[in-house]
Amino acid sequence: MTPRLAGATTKSDAAHASPGASTRAASVVSAYRAIALLLLNTLLLFILLNLALGVFFYLRDKSRSVLVLRYPKAYLAQVYPHMREKEWRALLTETWHRPWVSESFAHFKEGPSRGKYVNVSDNGFRMNKRQGPWPPNPRAFNIFFFGGSTTFGFGVRDDETIPSVLQDLLSHQVCASPVYVYNFGHAAYYSSQEQILFARLLVGGFTPQLAIFFDGINEFLVAGYPAFELELRRSGKPEYKPFSMKLEMSLFRAARAARARLERFLVRNALRGSDAGKQPDAEAEKATIGGTVLSRYLRNKALIEAMGARFGVETVFVWQPSPAYGYDLRYHLFPPPERTEMLRYGYSEFNKIRARLPERGQEGMLWLGDLQRNKKEPLYVDQWHYTAAFSREIAEQIAQALVSRNLVCRVRASLTERK
Repeated sequence: MTPRLAGATTKSDAAHASPGASTRAASVVSAYRAIALLLLNTLLLFILLNLALGVFFYLRDKSRSVLVLRYPKAYLAQVYPHMREKEWRALLTETWHRPWVSESFAHFKEGPSRGKYVNVSDNGFRMNKRQGPWPPNPRAFNIFFFGGSTTFGFGVRDDETIPSVLQDLLSHQVCASPVYVYNFGHAAYYSSQEQILFARLLVGGFTPQLAIFFDGINEFLVAGYPAFELELRRSGKPEYKPFSMKLEMSLFRAARAARARLERFLVRNALRGSDAGKQPDAEAEKATIGGTVLSRYLRNKALIEAMGARFGVETVFVWQPSPAYGYDLRYHLFPPPERTEMLRYGYSEFNKIRARLPERGQEGMLWLGDLQRNKKEPLYVDQWHYTAAFSREIAEQIAQALVSRNLVCRVRASLTERK
């Protein structure tokens, strides 16, 4: 036998000597494995759950527009009485899920789009019911129609926009034929961008017989530079979707759903008659209207008139209706317009200014700010944009003014004489 040294123990002896220590070690290992497995399963379940929610929200957002998510269905159904729910849902989705693309000098423009209700040409204009060719046919009577999203026709079909209806009306009433109206309305455009876009078209050799500028609301909602300028710069991409429901990537899809529900709750509360349209600093902003907003518009108007005169283009300036002025907001189904008090004051001031314009200036100016007075019906499909019926009425007013003032036929005659 091999003698055992004093104090030495074998593995067998150790196992027999401390059975509790071995049991505790096994328990620690077992617990570690259980916790690790639980954490792994939880992580996998979290990832799978968010992937499922991601697919759900992606499919839901593709079939819903931002307005369908924000506003009660009953209200939207009232402003689309001529369409089924499936149709106006598709229309709103096509309207609000489109990109802006980079545009030299004017900063951005509507991107090309193809849909059932909303179509934008690669050349930067929204398509009409009977769209004229591009480049414009010099033998036709061509009208370029400039403005913001109300000109573009957010919330109405291609054939329901103001320029499209105007084209149909003029085709049956004036001496020039055919008549083609080109819808150069772009979301958030105001007079400075329209002046730049008009100049670029003229420089590019695209000269219409008549140019119409449809303004008012956006003059007061911009800060003197293009809307979403910072967002476009930060995106670092050639296109930007400011109205899209596609949000930044996030694993926390459940939080997104909760936020959407909260937004709908807040909007519904606003719809019940809050004073959201009142701005506490509206009085201070009034002081800047005459010195900046309206003077800027009048200077842009003068520049446009000068360019038109130089290139033989008749120019007409239309001051558009606004829900903030001359309209009973009890019939406005949506939240009160932003800066209601400032818009109301600005419209009132401009109404005084245009009355003091010389006769020639008034001939080229059409005031529609009071068009909705005494109307007791919904006129807007959302906070700002006109219904199809109100768009038609606006187009009828413009057509009547052009014909009664002999603007269209007179321009056509002058072109014929020059030839």
